[in-house]
Amino acid sequence: MQLNIQKELKKKLTVDFNLIIQKHAEIVEENVSDINQNWSSQPNKWSVAECLIHLNLSGQAWLPYIKQSILDLSKKEHEISGFKNGFFVKKFISFLSPPAKIKLGASKRFKPNNVNQLKNINTDFILQQKEFLQLIEDCESLCLQKGRVQLAIAPYVKVSLGDAFQIVLAHELRHLWQIENIISHKDFPQL
Repeated sequence: MQLNIQKELKKKLTVDFNLIIQKHAEIVEENVSDINQNWSSQPNKWSVAECLIHLNLSGQAWLPYIKQSILDLSKKEHEISGFKNGFFVKKFISFLSPPAKIKLGASKRFKPNNVNQLKNINTDFILQQKEFLQLIEDCESLCLQKGRVQLAIAPYVKVSLGDAFQIVLAHELRHLWQIENIISHKDFPQL
């Protein structure tokens, strides 16, 4: 039973990260170019490029913590136990998930400050998603409940390996939802 819970979570994570790649293709690659990537409905609102840069920055912050957790856990003998999100993690994931309940300000570390060409931003984003998929595969014989991962936004707080993957997913889905809203704005420049 416990093994099945782990397998189901890993399967769901794999499906969801593949869904993000697919949604990115449908939303961004079909609707956004270097011409309209920086369009914003208001000066204090992010553009498509800024959302993607933010996701790339947060992915760059999460990946080393997740990799280290996998490495540490793979060196230890452990049994695969069940998986359950803690109360606060459940609330945090719910809070991050789209649609956005309230606006959250990004810390300086995660604010986009250099808008590259869209091709580079997209390439980096897709490569990161594939890296997350590989890390999920690397967890095949590991217990997602036992690995500990520092939160990218608060390294003094640790969550389980499974929680970390789910937090990353919720955050990415939130910003893809934000990108959909940008693109569907009545004044967004169409290709």
